[in-house]
Amino acid sequence: MESWKAVLLSLRDRGVKAPKLAVGDGSLGFWSALAEFYPETRA
Repeated sequence: MESWKAVLLSLRDRGVKAPKLAVGDGSLGFWSALAEFYPETRA
């Protein structure tokens, strides 16, 4: 999950707004990090 946190934190810090929808392949770390940095994004 730490690597996903780093990616999402970097994107947020560079001004990327929360996506409306996220699609993934089941990586639980991704979903946990997404909920932390972009809680309004639908999965």
